[in-house]
Amino acid sequence: MELTDTYRQHLLNEPWIQALAGDADRLDLLAAFMAYLIDENRRHNLTAIRDPEAIARLHFADSLAPLKLLPWFPLSRKAADIGSGAGFPIVPLAICMRDCHWLAIESVNKKANFIQQAAQRLSIENIQVLAQRAENVAHSEQRVTFDVVTARAVGAFASLCEIGLPLLRMGGHLVLYKTQASLPEAERTRQVLPQLGGRLLDPVCYRLEGDRQDRVLFVVQRVGEIPARFPRSHAKPFKQPLA
Repeated sequence: MELTDTYRQHLLNEPWIQALAGDADRLDLLAAFMAYLIDENRRHNLTAIRDPEAIARLHFADSLAPLKLLPWFPLSRKAADIGSGAGFPIVPLAICMRDCHWLAIESVNKKANFIQQAAQRLSIENIQVLAQRAENVAHSEQRVTFDVVTARAVGAFASLCEIGLPLLRMGGHLVLYKTQASLPEAERTRQVLPQLGGRLLDPVCYRLEGDRQDRVLFVVQRVGEIPARFPRSHAKPFKQPLA
């Protein structure tokens, strides 16, 4: 309990998380997930960031950025996260968006198992986990069913668009967590988005307190039909990006 209290204070030290101080249940869950992550990370090497203060800022605060910066984001009711890794951004978002059902798509078994165990241990009931490649999920019954698809720190811009857009319903949004170094990559991808039924919206730039780099939320809206051949199979979106 003492450790969890310490982790709660690390979270409260982040200005972007301070707004949660009035909701003890959510804050307690975030702190409990942080404690579980740090404990499991010693055995399974889930994240290279190990300092609790850095985890609070670079994982938790960053994961919750869309709630602060995208007014429509909290209204989502069905969302998926591509390459969920050690549970970011999906677990903090699921904790803070109780009315939204989240699907974690993570092909690495140890990471998928970690998210599943964390959700069960902490009774986070709005998370489902699929230990599959995202390309396969985009050709399943999950295709064109999501309000929002997120991806953080995984893959090239064009690759994520090819995989993420087919998961979205018409009008849904793909939210990519990147840095300003990805601006040229985003502009190159803009040219191929029409064939994927997407449209790149204005990027939203931000910087976390104490962070040294400018971060960007890139938002691609699904506005058109998507040919059945997308996404391509056998990891081609990542090995041979369209842009």
